[in-house]
Amino acid sequence: MSYRRLIATILGYTLSTLLALLLIPQVYKTYKLKHTQGLSGLFLVLNVIISVVGVVYSIFLDEIPLLVGEVMLFLASSFLLIMHCLYDNRLAAAAAEVEVAVEDTIEEV
Repeated sequence: MSYRRLIATILGYTLSTLLALLLIPQVYKTYKLKHTQGLSGLFLVLNVIISVVGVVYSIFLDEIPLLVGEVMLFLASSFLLIMHCLYDNRLAAAAAEVEVAVEDTIEEV
């Protein structure tokens, strides 16, 4: 293995590791707090699309380190998007209940 190829392989595995770790803190925080306030749905959708393109690209290049990182990024992004949809719906329903309760209270007064 040439010196350049060795450097490229080390950088590839470093990139893969960093990609895999990129969204883990956000996934953990979102799971613990059970809300996604402050997270853009568009950001999450774009992240999923970008990671899918990255998976296909790394397959075409036959770059296993990049593929591993992109798959991990896809999984984390997808998990966040799912939580965003679930928690936003739950929060919207709770907000609607509060709004109804406030309206009922105002009507009573």
